[in-house]
Amino acid sequence: MKSITLTISLLFFIILTTFGQENIAQLSKFKYFSKDSVESRRYYNFSLKHLGVKNGEKVASIGAGNGNNEIQIAIQMENVDFTLQEIDTSSLNSIIFNQIKNYYEKIIGRKINNPFSIIIGNENQTNLLPDTYDRIIVLNTYHEVTDRQSIMSDIGRSLKKNGIVVIMESIARKKGQRHQGCNHPKLWEADFISEMQGFNFKLISRYQHKKSISQIFYTFERTQN
Repeated sequence: MKSITLTISLLFFIILTTFGQENIAQLSKFKYFSKDSVESRRYYNFSLKHLGVKNGEKVASIGAGNGNNEIQIAIQMENVDFTLQEIDTSSLNSIIFNQIKNYYEKIIGRKINNPFSIIIGNENQTNLLPDTYDRIIVLNTYHEVTDRQSIMSDIGRSLKKNGIVVIMESIARKKGQRHQGCNHPKLWEADFISEMQGFNFKLISRYQHKKSISQIFYTFERTQN
């Protein structure tokens, strides 16, 4: 999935830097972008609200890509402080992010005033601030993390006391299934939950929108510091 996101982000970068802000409407041609405020609200209700983000929270998003999803959450939650984390500056940088934010401000007809910050990590470190976040979201990214133990330890240190982690993944229906695009193996649910327990995270809720949809939202809390 992230390989697809990276390719699309590079394409966005070319569009944005070549044609300028007046052509930002071209983004609505891509299925990853809501074409209007109604579609954005529908997407939020169908998917993003199950990340559980609440007004007043400090939220970090691991593997945030270009920030499209987080901006759409911000449209619905105006009092949330976001930190966007990525490992690739060609996927997430201030130019791409600000142009995408401008696009959404145009289709909703108002400014998006939520604080946003960008942090670049690496395969072994998130570089997030310690003891800072109420909620850390990992949206369709966990399956691509190569050093999960280091990253989850880092995430644990970055959470406030009683902070939670929400991981959304497309779960395998049979062992050996792979994601389209990135070709990484899909997670097998029992193994995934056991792995998280080994990283000192306890599953506290699981949400699946429909039985026919494999994307599932898992909420975890730390079992120890």
